[in-house]
Amino acid sequence: MFCNFVVIGLMILLQDHCATSEGIVQDLGGSSWTASGTTPPSNVIVKLDHATVPGCVHTDWFKGKSHTDNPYYGFNDDKLKWIAESNWTYSRTFQVKADVLNQREHWLVMEGVDTFADVVLNGKVLGRTSNMFLTYRFNITGILQKNFNMLVVGFTSAVTTSKQCYAKQPYPIPPVCPPDVQHGFCHVNVIRKEQCSFSWDWGPGFATQGIWKPIYISAFNTSVLTAASAVYD
Repeated sequence: MFCNFVVIGLMILLQDHCATSEGIVQDLGGSSWTASGTTPPSNVIVKLDHATVPGCVHTDWFKGKSHTDNPYYGFNDDKLKWIAESNWTYSRTFQVKADVLNQREHWLVMEGVDTFADVVLNGKVLGRTSNMFLTYRFNITGILQKNFNMLVVGFTSAVTTSKQCYAKQPYPIPPVCPPDVQHGFCHVNVIRKEQCSFSWDWGPGFATQGIWKPIYISAFNTSVLTAASAVYD
């Protein structure tokens, strides 16, 4: 019982001295993004304007195309493997809202990135993502500019990366590849990505790339409490 009172007291104290949300938020989602990649074998640059975030490159690629270009049509899942095997870049420009810019601390929050990507803001490398299931937070205090900002998320193919990770293993990790009938990709079990995205017995393998959850700027003057848990005997 005493521990319960201590926990409650601490929570009240934290609420008095810090924000219990993301502070002031500026959403960076929407259709103001551009996705670009290359098509094999000639490496012709493909540019997809009005790419949508949250989303993925497959849905952006299919927008405006006929039903025969649908990844689920016929054997298109096999014909469109080049999308998963290419490296795609999502980029956008934005202005910072005044109430956001006036705060002391600024963080870029990415709740879901699929999967391997370098994140660059105004030419400054913020870090690299490598897990589809994690939320990533990058300190961008001092990097934001008043009038013009360029955010670039450069993806590396999960298909290529999984092969590289598997090659570093000292012994086989089964299953190495899905059955041939699935037309899928190998080595998904060595990376932190949705396992069925490399194919399953009930669905094709797309191994897509993209910012699949909300992305936003979190700005605040005080401390921010984003999560809390109590552990006691």
